[in-house]
Amino acid sequence: MTTQLHTMASPARLITPLDQRIQAVFREVLDDDHLEIYDGMTRDNFPAWDSLTHVKLIIGLEEEFHCQFTTTEVVAIQSIADLKRTLIDKGVRT
Repeated sequence: MTTQLHTMASPARLITPLDQRIQAVFREVLDDDHLEIYDGMTRDNFPAWDSLTHVKLIIGLEEEFHCQFTTTEVVAIQSIADLKRTLIDKGVRT
């Protein structure tokens, strides 16, 4: 399933190694090699990030970062910023 939502305007930014790894998981799960994530991207403003996709993303992120999210964390992750904050709180740096 390829999504055309990657054309949404996103703020200019420098992509960090953490962003690159998260973006790679999003691209794989959403089957969109051109998808660009940004901190303000949320489940509300990115319709392809539905409940099933959320579960797939969590699984992919757990594999990528060799960590496990708690149920509370999974529910609390509603944006890229939330996701990055959660990963950093778990000790992930890059």
